[in-house]
Amino acid sequence: VSVAAYSIVVGSGGGGGGPSPQQKQEFLQRKIAEIFDKGLNPIKDSIAGAIGSPPPSMLGIPPKFLDTGRDKVSGFLAEKALGLGELLTLSTQAFTYFQSKGGFSEGKPDDLPPARREKYDQSGRNSKVLVKKLK
Repeated sequence: VSVAAYSIVVGSGGGGGGPSPQQKQEFLQRKIAEIFDKGLNPIKDSIAGAIGSPPPSMLGIPPKFLDTGRDKVSGFLAEKALGLGELLTLSTQAFTYFQSKGGFSEGKPDDLPPARREKYDQSGRNSKVLVKKLK
């Protein structure tokens, strides 16, 4: 999976500064649904391969039942993701990319949550901390 497949310009919702909040949510929901499909489709295929594909009306299950659940969950997750205050990432080599293409700014190890900070301190990798405000 390429990073470009999951990228979106994030900016203000007006004045040509990027997509609107609605567009951001729709984008996230589509991407989350695609991830679910990658997990659900093999399961659907293996069930159909093992028992065949009886008409859904015979079982009383609407044909799009699994897709409806996927859509509800992906919508919920997209809404929650947009409610996050910031994204944090660590990088030893790609920090310039994250800054120029992703809109991240350099942070400090103190910006990390305590449990992650402990792992950061123990790793000895000397990664840069990058922060992106989402609101």
